[in-house]
Amino acid sequence: MFGVGATLISRMLYEATDDPSLAGAFATSALNAGAAPGPVLGGAVIDGGLGRRSPGWVGALLVTFALAALGGVRRGGRERQSV
Repeated sequence: MFGVGATLISRMLYEATDDPSLAGAFATSALNAGAAPGPVLGGAVIDGGLGRRSPGWVGALLVTFALAALGGVRRGGRERQSV
């Protein structure tokens, strides 16, 4: 996890030549916002009585959503490049 975050932030800093400090702040904020729902939802399903294995299913669902969003972003980027 930590290696991926550092890699993404350094990529943002490399791409944002006009204002790298702002890009670094946005990238760090995005990573923190993305890391927060997992523990919150995992605790909610345990508290809801779904058992101690239920956070694994929540994690799998969040990964599925993230991959679907990534596929949409990549598809949108290809269409913009071809125009």
